[in-house]
Amino acid sequence: MNFSVLPGERPVVVVRPRRGSLGHQVLEFLMGIHLAQALGGAVTFVLDEAPANPAVFSLECQDAEILRGAEAQRALAAEGKLRRQRSWRQWSAARRAAGERTLLDWLGVLAGRYPAAKGWRKQFKGYMGRHAAEIGSAVPDFRGLDFRACYAREPLQFRLPADLQDRADRAAARLGIGRDAPLVTLHVRESGFKQGQEAPVDAIRNARIDDYRALCERLTGNGYVVARIGDPSMSPFSQPGVVDVATSPARTGELEFALLMRSALFVACDSGPYVTSYLTGVPCLAVNVTNILGGYPIHSGDRYLVKHAVDRQTGRRLSLREMLSPDYFAHRKDLERYAFEDNTPSELVEGVDELLAVVAGSRTGTTPAQETFHDLATAMYDSPLVAAGRIRKGEPAHQLLGHGRIGATFAARFLDEG
Repeated sequence: MNFSVLPGERPVVVVRPRRGSLGHQVLEFLMGIHLAQALGGAVTFVLDEAPANPAVFSLECQDAEILRGAEAQRALAAEGKLRRQRSWRQWSAARRAAGERTLLDWLGVLAGRYPAAKGWRKQFKGYMGRHAAEIGSAVPDFRGLDFRACYAREPLQFRLPADLQDRADRAAARLGIGRDAPLVTLHVRESGFKQGQEAPVDAIRNARIDDYRALCERLTGNGYVVARIGDPSMSPFSQPGVVDVATSPARTGELEFALLMRSALFVACDSGPYVTSYLTGVPCLAVNVTNILGGYPIHSGDRYLVKHAVDRQTGRRLSLREMLSPDYFAHRKDLERYAFEDNTPSELVEGVDELLAVVAGSRTGTTPAQETFHDLATAMYDSPLVAAGRIRKGEPAHQLLGHGRIGATFAARFLDEG
């Protein structure tokens, strides 16, 4: 996240979200708000280009102050001045450091000819070390916040502005989704939105929408309307009780976000829309997940299923226990070593049956296999191998993995066998 903190009696966090990615933009929206709360201040967002879904940055939050309009412009002007000051200091420090390195090299030449110069060189090297910190660190300062714990333990309340909500409601009605209809949103990742520019390691997160027909039938049989969201490049999907919002001409950003916020359940995959569940708090089943740790469910009522990793040399599926080993985690993106198999239609139905039972309150507690998986995942998440990546990003080495669980039936079947 690219951000600045404007000091003062009421600090202001100025966030410049990265371009293009809905998932990262939602996370950076939440991170900016939680950071502002921790500092006792406000937050504003600077969009250098149109965001993936403008509705995200239009959201109103009753728990935090988001600056917009004239207040945001004043904060932006102050941030510009601060950035120029920092740039000048960094330029001056970098210029001085270059001169110091040149002088150190000349002292090295002199030390080769005159013994006394060795002492001069040693003293000057110590001086350089004391002042190197003035150049500044590239590591962001998140004040030690555990953002995953914030999402899980400090849920925020959001709403769309009235005009966007009204437009979304009217669009939903035109699609046959009544204001009071019990709703499930469904997102199944495809690569069309990347316009052929997707790396193979990202494409493994895709899935086939036709594999979800039995899941949709189970949901519609329980009285839900299923709203399939996504982008217009997706494969059209038609089934009784399912509204294909993704390929509909009526699709808008505020419509999809309004549907996500009012859903009773969300069935997601390993893609950007999944992290909207951190914001909405809607019970979520994430399926076909390849990011076994980063995709771990945050809220206690959430569940997930992971894609099956297959050893290409032996053709053998890995067990869940093997997928939480240091060797697998270190090489999990090596597509010459591993292939991935999607969750089957029956696994998807088992997962949604469990989430329905959890939401209804007829399924409480967790199974031994779920707890074993959670303990193994937490140990891997806290390991130096994984924690090093968080430290590089300026986050704490130890963070909450999540309060959710892997699917109970899935864990029992695959914990020790592929």
